[in-house]
Amino acid sequence: MDEIGRIRARIDAIDQDILQLLKTRYENAKILGQLKRRRGLATRDRQRERDILAKIQRASEKLDLNPRYSLQIFHKIFNLSLEAQREKRKPSFHKLRNKEILIIGGTGAMGQFFSRFITANGGTVTIVGRDQRRTLKTAEDLAVKPGRLLDAASSDIVIVAVPMKSTRQVCIRAANRMRSGALLIDLCSVKSGIADIIAVQTPSRIEYVSLHPLFAPDIDHLDGQNIAAVSYRTGPQWDRLSRTLTGSGARIIKMTCDYHDRTMALVQVAHHYALLSLGNSLKGWSGDLKTNSIKRTIATVRSLLGNWDTIIGIQQLNPYARQTRREFAKMTKSMVELRGPQVNRMRRDLASLVQKWSRKP
Repeated sequence: MDEIGRIRARIDAIDQDILQLLKTRYENAKILGQLKRRRGLATRDRQRERDILAKIQRASEKLDLNPRYSLQIFHKIFNLSLEAQREKRKPSFHKLRNKEILIIGGTGAMGQFFSRFITANGGTVTIVGRDQRRTLKTAEDLAVKPGRLLDAASSDIVIVAVPMKSTRQVCIRAANRMRSGALLIDLCSVKSGIADIIAVQTPSRIEYVSLHPLFAPDIDHLDGQNIAAVSYRTGPQWDRLSRTLTGSGARIIKMTCDYHDRTMALVQVAHHYALLSLGNSLKGWSGDLKTNSIKRTIATVRSLLGNWDTIIGIQQLNPYARQTRREFAKMTKSMVELRGPQVNRMRRDLASLVQKWSRKP
């Protein structure tokens, strides 16, 4: 590829990044509009717009960009955001209308993400948390209802988003209160010894699907995100929820409990263990001379620290985790010398693996 072709390809990639950012801003504006309506606030905040434009003016000058064009672009972005906040709803909004959905663990990050998603799709959300004061505050912030575990009896769907060690007990308690035909969902990152037991010890009159969202809860929308699903008992409630998820751009990947844990032993256990090992191996580094690569690694390790209980829970509860860590340690030990033939073989193997991994989204 000549230099013009290379630069054009780079610009094309940047254009796609800009569109993804616009999508993210649009989705946040939609949620903001819903919160404003529930709190009786005006859709448009002209002082906020003036503040943003002043920041854009200063930033453009600092970046040696003509503010005239930057400001014009942001006026258009404001129009897009106002459109997102309008009362008129697309048909997709009604996907979960008339559905009462209880989220146990709704004060946690993943519980809050699903609260926002369900509300954005027309569902009525009630959240339950361990701390009543925090539950009330979170419910107010999200403009949803605070509730109790007893609300499982009147819910169409119950989503359990609690720590892994509590998932089984909470699911069984909630399921025993649920009405016939209702749907129980857990969001556990490990399935063996949890989902398989829940399936046996919960009433057959209810639907039950064990999900694993393969993303952090700080995302802004589901477009392009993967969700692993182990289906035990499905019916109309799951059909409707799954259509809402896929209609928002998520990919639902169906699998067995064992396949999930075997795969996650590589995708999560080995990956997280490598990052934890790398971070601890850098104790002698002062933080100077950062490369872009190490900056990205630091950001990833920071994310692991922010989700520490889940990360360690996966290491402790996945039945294939210990063997995976042993194989990882054995592999790294064999790579200590990195001599010629080994280096060449490693490069060939990695090139083949990257090609294989890249075939799937």
